[in-house]
Amino acid sequence: MTKNYKPNMFVETLNELKVKSIARLSAFLLIVIFLFSGQTMKAQISYTTPGTNYFQYFDSIYAAGSVPANASLVAGSVLPTGWIFTEAGSNANTTLQIHNGGSGTGDTYLDGPTSGIDRALGGASSGSLTTQFGAFFTNNTGGTLTQFTITYVGEQWRDGGSATAIFNSDSFAYSINPSSLTVGTYTRVPALDFRALVNNTTADATLDGNSGANRRLITATVTGISWPNGQNLYIRWTDLNDVGNDDNLAIDSIVFSAAGASTPTVAIASSHPAAIALNQGSADNIIGAISLAVTLNTATLNSVAVKTAGSYSTSSDFTNFKFW
Repeated sequence: MTKNYKPNMFVETLNELKVKSIARLSAFLLIVIFLFSGQTMKAQISYTTPGTNYFQYFDSIYAAGSVPANASLVAGSVLPTGWIFTEAGSNANTTLQIHNGGSGTGDTYLDGPTSGIDRALGGASSGSLTTQFGAFFTNNTGGTLTQFTITYVGEQWRDGGSATAIFNSDSFAYSINPSSLTVGTYTRVPALDFRALVNNTTADATLDGNSGANRRLITATVTGISWPNGQNLYIRWTDLNDVGNDDNLAIDSIVFSAAGASTPTVAIASSHPAAIALNQGSADNIIGAISLAVTLNTATLNSVAVKTAGSYSTSSDFTNFKFW
């Protein structure tokens, strides 16, 4: 049997091999980028219903009696779904440090009382390490979302101590569909920053981040965004290094919600008589009054659907039905 070959079959085969090789190389490079950036590859948080709240307290990471000792290093994969962090600098790593605020080392922390399951996600940046942490949500609502609200508690677990009264801050920013926690166009929202609450001018001091004096409730609504269905929204806090003062600042008790453009609704607020029957009037006569409640001042009433529980013979019964 004689086999028939296309003149350019060999070229096509080479091209296919090139495409596959490029795809494999791209996947390999993506993995390398994540490994060296310190960012853990994790699933996102699926946001499915506009207006509903997502809560995160970090209290379910460990069961009672299983919390590692202070100064223990744990994998970033212990974080809840959708929560990630990344570090930069010569001491950057891919682990979190368990502590009660007693460490002055630059690192990303799971802060909390010794052996306690109550944890907060935070960090202390230094000259050799800076940290960013946050979460990413996927819009699975079926529509475009135009605003989001974040409420959280900022907790200070360590005061770095500075003679010049330097108060560190965790600065907040968000991005729609960036490449990662660090790569993309991020928009700052100063209203969601957490600024240190305590500063002494002598030496470092361990603080109880659960004490009222060392924690603050922060909330803000970000409007005017366009978050399309199927895309990701990243939120992050960045702890920059302030020379001479490395406070350990953390976030806890996060509440997130998002919404789309308001849709006006119309309802019958009242009517007179309470039940309107067609036999109460005739052509060109008012048979009753109906008050409509509209949820938006700028809404336009385009049409009215009239429904009746009774019966009628022909559509001509509604010929003279009018609204004033």
